[in-house]
Amino acid sequence: MGIPKFTIITVCYNSAKTIERTILSVISQNYKNIEYIIIDGASTDNSLSIIDKYRNRIDQIVSEKDIGIYDAMNKGLKISTGDIIMFLNADDRLLDTDTIQHVAAKIGEFIKRKIEVFHGGVLMYSAEDGSGNVWMSRSINKYSIYRGAIPHPATFYLRNAFDKNGYFNTNYKICADYEWVVRGFIRNKLKFQNINIITSIFTKGGLSTNDDFKIIHREERLHIANNYFGKFEEKYYRLRKRFRKIF
Repeated sequence: MGIPKFTIITVCYNSAKTIERTILSVISQNYKNIEYIIIDGASTDNSLSIIDKYRNRIDQIVSEKDIGIYDAMNKGLKISTGDIIMFLNADDRLLDTDTIQHVAAKIGEFIKRKIEVFHGGVLMYSAEDGSGNVWMSRSINKYSIYRGAIPHPATFYLRNAFDKNGYFNTNYKICADYEWVVRGFIRNKLKFQNINIITSIFTKGGLSTNDDFKIIHREERLHIANNYFGKFEEKYYRLRKRFRKIF
């Protein structure tokens, strides 16, 4: 594909406290073939004025009401033109100025294998106490994917992955990115590749600590499990958890 064009999509709503840091992490990349798209949900705080400061470095800015984060992500997809697409949330950021350069090199190593989705790791950072830990994704199989998602801010999609697997299902309010991965792997046989590098800093806290979030998350995960997996994966998962507690 020559020098691949990366599209980075940031969706935001009332993200004035963090959006500038996210933008700077993208526009400071040494890799130059990047299309940057921001989809704002009609913010009422100072987000848009901050975004406007960098308008000449952002390829497309859309600000309008949406029905949730995955609707906004789908909007970004529909106007994107890159060969490789990633989503970087408004409270996250790329690890350093060479991140996309490193990712491009890793993807180039697998070009002949026709991989459609690449995934790495994230540094999970708590703004409350300054603590952090690394979440590295593993190679995907039907058991590992039953256990949980791959790091969303460290996932890179080739454009044809969406042609095969469709967009994010907006019926899911929290787990649509996980459902997309499960659907792609189980039903549409997408090929995934772990690239074993940390690509992003993911900020912990916020919505994920909300009790309503936890209830919806649990309900959506159960719905996905019932739709895509059988009893064998559930039994394997429960046995594995039991043995881990023992040993």
